[in-house]
Amino acid sequence: DCHWDIHTQEDRILVITALSGNLKEAQEFLTIHDGSGKDSPILIVENQKIHERSRKDLPEAVYTTQSTASIRFKKAPTSNLQLKIQKAVICPFNLGTESQCGRVIDDVSCYCATFTKV
Repeated sequence: DCHWDIHTQEDRILVITALSGNLKEAQEFLTIHDGSGKDSPILIVENQKIHERSRKDLPEAVYTTQSTASIRFKKAPTSNLQLKIQKAVICPFNLGTESQCGRVIDDVSCYCATFTKV
């Protein structure tokens, strides 16, 4: 019945990756919540809003929508489970049909580009 509450600057979000194994396997042992409240939604790798081209060489990750997260353990891992928790810039996904944002270089940065017809 262990849980961690994690906080960062209010203008940042959190990104969580697995250093050993992967996050899908880790979901057997823990849940990662978007926020630290008792009823905060669970973050799931498959539900992350990402552009397909932006993460092809990056590890599986979950991103919060706010500056807090809670990791709640269901049971002890059977192997050495290591999580990496970092602060990240917010990467907007609704800038318009001519704009595209994503994470190409790393887990914490974001690029946005606006395309215009010439």
